[in-house]
Amino acid sequence: MSTVEFQDRATSSGWQREVAEETIRGRGVIVAEYFDEGCSRRLPWRERPLPHD
Repeated sequence: MSTVEFQDRATSSGWQREVAEETIRGRGVIVAEYFDEGCSRRLPWRERPLPHD
């Protein structure tokens, strides 16, 4: 469940980072991070709110 009330930010961002690193290994580098707190990973990117500055 990916909501502010039920999401452990440290655990969630850690596994998201691991998956990203595995995905790009040997092909690129991570240059920025964005943690979409409160958004389900099932929500398509085009339907997610824009990040705040």
